[in-house]
Amino acid sequence: MAGRVETEELWAKAEARCTYLQTQPGLVRSHTLISPVAGRMLREWIRGISYQALGEAPVPLEALPLLYEALFRLAEEKGLQVQSLDPGEAAPTGGVRAWRVRLLLEGPYAGVLGYLEGLPGLGKPLWVEAYTLEPVGERGERLALDLVLRVLAP
Repeated sequence: MAGRVETEELWAKAEARCTYLQTQPGLVRSHTLISPVAGRMLREWIRGISYQALGEAPVPLEALPLLYEALFRLAEEKGLQVQSLDPGEAAPTGGVRAWRVRLLLEGPYAGVLGYLEGLPGLGKPLWVEAYTLEPVGERGERLALDLVLRVLAP
């Protein structure tokens, strides 16, 4: 897929951007979205989700609509708007078969963080494959989250 950023590449870019923004106080109105330390912590947390997901039962095709519903409910609970959900086919990835689900969400920073923290609570074998965060609007009070999830398939 054109324009897709792998997780490791994303972390390197996020850390570089945060370092740059910290040297440009005029560009940062309230606070940096992800500091280098927070970025490293979030990366380890996402890896933990991946390992947890592999220990759970796979999600069959007929159960995917219930998973999509849970993803929508979580977004609503966290004050996020779902812009789109793009389900994909199951394909081999990292030695297992997994469904691909791409979500475009928009909302406040706290909602985005709450959404990412809430994913493990869904009790489904899913993990974050890649994501990007972009400020929305002139002042960036809201964020656009482009999230690619993988869901363990039979």
